[in-house]
Amino acid sequence: MTIDKFLSFWSSHNTAIIEGLVAFIIVLALYIAYRGFFGKSDEASHDSEGRLDAAQLEKTLQKILENQGPGRLKAQFDSESALEGVEGLESSEAGSSPEMAAEVVQLKQALAESRKKAETLAVKAKEAEEKAAAAIAAGGSAGPITDDGMSAKEKEDFAAKIRDLEARLAEYEIISEDIADLSRY
Repeated sequence: MTIDKFLSFWSSHNTAIIEGLVAFIIVLALYIAYRGFFGKSDEASHDSEGRLDAAQLEKTLQKILENQGPGRLKAQFDSESALEGVEGLESSEAGSSPEMAAEVVQLKQALAESRKKAETLAVKAKEAEEKAAAAIAAGGSAGPITDDGMSAKEKEDFAAKIRDLEARLAEYEIISEDIADLSRY
C-alpha cells in the first residue's frame, strides 16, 4: 500500500473516520462515567485519599474484640500503659477526616471518664477493705472467721467486687485499644 492510496482513502472517507472516532470517544466517556458512579471502588484509592470504609473498620474492631478472651485480660491497670497507644493521636488527627477526629476526641473523653471511674472504684474497694478490717478487729464479723481473718460472706462480697472491677477494666482496655487502632487509620 502506498501513500497515494492511503491519502485517497483518507480523503474519500474522511467524514466516516471522524464520526467513528467521535462515537468511540463518547462510548469511552460513558463507560468511564458508569464505572465512576456505579462501579465498585478499589480500596487502595480510598487509603491514599484518606477516606475510611466504616464497614471495614467495624469488621476490624469486631475481630479485635473476638481475639480478646476474658482469660487474656489482666487485672492490673496502669494509666501510663493505656496512654502508650494514644500518644500519636494529635499528629494523626490533623490529616484525617473531621468525622474521624470527632470520634477520636469522643473516645478520648470516654477513656478519661473510664479512668476516673476505675480510680473511684479502686478507692471504694480500698475503703471497703479498711471497713472490713476494722469490723474484724472490733469482733463484729458476719460469720465464722477463716484462716485469713475473713468470713465466707466477706470473701464472696470481695470476690464479686473484684469480678465487677475486672469486667470494667476489660471494657476500659478495649476502649483504649480501639483508640490506638483508630490512630493507625
